[in-house]
Amino acid sequence: ISLCGGAPEDVATVTPILMSYSRSVEHLGPHGAGQLGKTCNNMMHWAACVANYEVLALAKSCGIDAQAMRETLLKCPARNTTLERWDSSRFTWHEKDMDVALDLSQQAGLSLPLFGAVDQLVKRLGPDRVRELLHEEDAEYLGLPIPVRSLRQVTGQSE
Repeated sequence: ISLCGGAPEDVATVTPILMSYSRSVEHLGPHGAGQLGKTCNNMMHWAACVANYEVLALAKSCGIDAQAMRETLLKCPARNTTLERWDSSRFTWHEKDMDVALDLSQQAGLSLPLFGAVDQLVKRLGPDRVRELLHEEDAEYLGLPIPVRSLRQVTGQSE
């Protein structure tokens, strides 16, 4: 998807070229709007990375195989493209992306506390953490091991 900003007639002129490598061209407004659209998309991606990790960490800590939970979530409304491609994500651009997003929000006079937390939490993730969570017995989050118990132990249900 090509996210564009500029005069409508300029975007219309370049749309055939953009369509040679994009499945759609989205005109979001004046110059700069395309970059803002890309920033918004990046913010959602990094928030999804953190949410995916925390959800699968909870499943793992309750004795559910994280990879099996991931495969199940891909069939549920919680499905997201980030989760689909998660084990191939390299986590390489989060600092730049989140710096741009948080700088823009400050310039706009808008407080985004969730994304302040995402900025800090995504720095603790990476391909090694994801691989551990999905495929190894031991994994960690925020520098601490993820305790693995049975669901019955966690909920206090008797056998």
